[in-house]
Amino acid sequence: AELDFSSGVESVNFSAKSLKKDLPLLMDLLSDELRNPSFPQDQFDKQKDQMLSQLEQSKESPQSQAARLFYNAVFPDGHPYHRLTVEDAQKALESVTRDDAVAFHARYYRPDTTIIVIAGDVDHAQAVELVKQYFGDWKAKGPVPKVDIPTITSPAKDKQIVHPMMDKTEVSVIFGYPMGMKRSDPDYYAMRIANQILGGSGALVSILGEDIREKHGLVYDVRSSFDASLGAGAWYATMGTNPKDVEKAVSLLKQDIERFRRDGATEKQFKQAREFLIGVFPIALETNEGVAQMLLSAEFYGLGIDYLQKYAGLYRSVTLAQVNAAAKKYLKPESATLVVAGPYQEKKRRLIDPLARQAD
Repeated sequence: AELDFSSGVESVNFSAKSLKKDLPLLMDLLSDELRNPSFPQDQFDKQKDQMLSQLEQSKESPQSQAARLFYNAVFPDGHPYHRLTVEDAQKALESVTRDDAVAFHARYYRPDTTIIVIAGDVDHAQAVELVKQYFGDWKAKGPVPKVDIPTITSPAKDKQIVHPMMDKTEVSVIFGYPMGMKRSDPDYYAMRIANQILGGSGALVSILGEDIREKHGLVYDVRSSFDASLGAGAWYATMGTNPKDVEKAVSLLKQDIERFRRDGATEKQFKQAREFLIGVFPIALETNEGVAQMLLSAEFYGLGIDYLQKYAGLYRSVTLAQVNAAAKKYLKPESATLVVAGPYQEKKRRLIDPLARQAD
């Protein structure tokens, strides 16, 4: 059997897997861990030391440093999506005590905000009875904590951050901005198709991949994505490149984004991206874990218990006009933050004017 916990900005997640006959034991263990943690001081200290060590190790990764600096820059201090610098994160972690962990658990670990999904070879009635048996008497203490995730609009002016790491061989680039879209936004499906066309599949089939990597050979990898969750996250493109190719790659990146925003997608690009997103969904449901994760997401974001049945129809209802309208509305290269981490020295001039032509 397996039982794992992980945490993110908006939630703590647990996953468990066992043989059918061991499900009662698994639920017993899960209930005990969720409801009755003892936080032994020696284990608390051990985990804290490991986290401090991981932070120190992250200083050696251009990708990690670029991501941290990006989220530090585009979301203000105090925002849930803001990330501290490594040094500030280390200071904050060093100040955390066991009592802080106990208080956090008492406040946020509670039955009225917990979602449990069970998928597999188990009888529905048995599953319900097991949940009642191990969680039925779990009582919430105090009101449900309110977590505010302010929507940040894109800055009016672009920004450049260079983090030299001269002993490395590859430069990591992140280019993006707060997009202002939540998972519940009605434009989500159109924008997901638009992003899939632009850079969602990386170098395989995308505008950015075909131009910057395949045609010009300037990057090892390039892709785009966006965070749309309970709060409105960021849109961003990432690239890994040789130090000598940074300027040209960034210039092409901005040109491709601006061109796509202006001209939109073709009918062929639209249909190919839409069918890809529809086609990968059944693959995600081939395992019990995949089914459980999709059902969890449907409940977490309020998409409805029939989301799995509606998924394909939601994307098939999107039109090319809606995709191109979403690209025009949400792609904002002129107000993006550019982060460059790796063996690259910042120059006196800016890397590339947002709409400059590619350097010869």
